Amino acid sequence: MYADDLVIMTASLTLLQTMIDLCDSIARNELNMSFNVKKSAIVRIGPAFRHHCASVSLNGCAIDHVDSAKYLGIHFHW
Repeated sequence: MYADDLVIMTASLTLLQTMIDLCDSIARNELNMSFNVKKSAIVRIGPAFRHHCASVSLNGCAIDHVDSAKYLGIHFHW
């Protein structure tokens, strides 16, 4: 695991955006780090996972929604 590996799970996109903003602020202001939006992804799980939804952003750029991801060498697909 690397220092910048992070998984955020929330019940809503609004809460997700709040958590991303908080993590980004702490990373920048206290840890002198930044997150790469190109290496970030959103995975939705649940009955409505295929429905279109609002975008979530990091540093003003929309984070891609994906149906598969690789985390710590493990491939997830839903």
